[in-house]
This record gives sequence, structure tokens and C-alpha cells, in this order.
Amino acid sequence: LYLGPVVSPPGGYGDILGASVSTEQEVKEVLDRIASSGTAGVKTCVEKGWNVLGRKLPRHSDAILQRIKKESDKRKLPIYVHASCEEDLTRALNLGIHALAHPIIIRNERLSDSFIEKMKQTSTYQMSTLSISDSELSHFNLKRLDNPALEMIVPKIELAFAKDYKKRMLALAMLFSFGFSSPKLDNASINFFRRHSNIAVFLGKILKAVYKQGQTKFLASSKDAIQRLYKAGVPIVLGSDTVASPCSLFGFHGFLTLRELELLGESGLPPKDAIEAATITPAKMLGIEKEVGTIEIGKQADLIIVHDNPMDNLQAMRTLRWTIKNGIANTPEQWMLNY
Repeated sequence: LYLGPVVSPPGGYGDILGASVSTEQEVKEVLDRIASSGTAGVKTCVEKGWNVLGRKLPRHSDAILQRIKKESDKRKLPIYVHASCEEDLTRALNLGIHALAHPIIIRNERLSDSFIEKMKQTSTYQMSTLSISDSELSHFNLKRLDNPALEMIVPKIELAFAKDYKKRMLALAMLFSFGFSSPKLDNASINFFRRHSNIAVFLGKILKAVYKQGQTKFLASSKDAIQRLYKAGVPIVLGSDTVASPCSLFGFHGFLTLRELELLGESGLPPKDAIEAATITPAKMLGIEKEVGTIEIGKQADLIIVHDNPMDNLQAMRTLRWTIKNGIANTPEQWMLNY
């Protein structure tokens, strides 16, 4: 299940992913291409960016957004939107979309009560993506990496890279540069810091304290948003947003989903509701709830068996004993060996 290339404005967020549009005719052509590939929906961006100096990324015009909506509806493709501040989230919501890929992220904002009420009224799905900030806090607690599950599923070279001090400082330096520049300049800054690793280490040392404080605040803002949306009755979907970036050293695919589940619990979701956010709710969002999402006769036999009780503590999901996929049961070690 996939959404295809992100439909983005030229020079805007997601432009490098290959489906930027500047005219209504281009919208039609891109949507034709996306629909022909059998996607589960359309993803687009309404994102002004995170520039610390206030410069905003280009965003779709109202006319382009309306055309994206029209062409998506024509093809019966639900719209998923990347947005990360209330200004952009509201604009996306007004479009009549299916799901928001993020709550408040990388910001110190707090969602307004009026926005949350509007989310409730529209029944728009909200993905969580709390791991975006939480995973970055691993910079300051490398003990998180001392985990048998990580050692089993993450390539050794990737774990070694994440533990390497110079490489972590390089990642921090590159992340810092992204707040000031454009995509083209981002690539230039990455190459600069790679050539001058001593400068990257020096800058990384300076940024460490500020970065930790910022990510801690960003995580708190995201948790607050998820908690209030959940209490209002907005359907919450677990999503880790495992970032595909050379700067995201701790975005370990798969394992981060377990951490995201725990973060939902930390945000106030009872264990049962947090587990539903990882199972039946996303199945409903994707329109496949008759096939997966709950344990019932007639559905796919995709199950896990854990040693401890997740209703007592969501970390019980880490005590995995068996994974059953399409009725085939293996221990984690057997899955890794055979597949």
C-alpha cells in the first residue's frame, strides 16, 4: 500500500520527490500517473517550512489545491496531506481531505480548540508521528541503542554509524543548515560539512544543548496535540514517519513503530486505544478493515504473540515471541534467518 510521489509545489516541501506541479494541467497529468500505478490515495503538501529566519517555502495556490481535490475525487483517491502547523493544517482541512500525516511537529505551537473541534466534525484521520522528535533525542541517550531487537534487525554498520561521535556531530551540523537554506543549498552544505568534518564537529558541539532542548519541546507539543485530538474523538493512526534522511541516524524502520506505540501511551491513550491506533483504525483509514485490523474468522492471520500483557504496559510489545504472517508462524530469529 502506497501513495505514490508527493504532489508538491515547485521549490516547495517534497519537490525533490518527483511530482511537482505548477499548473492545473500538470495536476491532471500527475494524478493520471499516480492513479495508473494503483496507489491507495494521493499525498500532497501544504507546508511553509521551518526556517528560523521566517522565510516560507512555496505552497500550492488555492486553485491548484482545488484541482488536486477535484482530480483525486474523480479517481476516487483519498487525499493525505503533509502539514505541520495550524495555519497549514487548517488550510488542508478546509480542502476536505482524508487524513493528516502529522500533528504539530518541529514547533512550539499549541493547537487551538477551534481547530480540534473542526477535526472532530470532519472525521479526518490524524497520524501521530511523535517519533520524529523522540528519535532525535537518542543523540543524548545512546543506551537506547543497547536493545536486542535493534541488534537483530538493524544492520551492524547502521548501528555503528549512529553511535559514531563524529558522524552524529556531522548530522547535527547538517540539520542546522537546513533551517536556513533551500534544497539546492542543503546539498551544498552537506558536501561542505563532509569535506570539513572538524567544522561539523565544532558546530555540532555548540548545537547539542540547544537541539536537545528544542526537540524536547517539540515532542511535548506533539504529545499535547495528540492527547487533545484523541480526547475530542478524532481517529488517531499510529505512524512513525521513519525519516529517509542522511541526517536521521536513529530512524530505524520497524523498531520505531514499537516506540511510537509507547509514545501514544505516554500521550494519554489507554493501551487498548493505542493498540487500535496501530491496527483497526489504520485499516479503516485504508479501507481494508474487512481483511485486517482485528482477530476474526475470515480475516488474514497476521498476529503477534508477546510474553507480557500489553494492557498492563505497552512495552510488553517488545517481548515478542511469535509473529504469524498469513498463517505462517516463526520466532523473530527465524523470520530474520529465513527472510
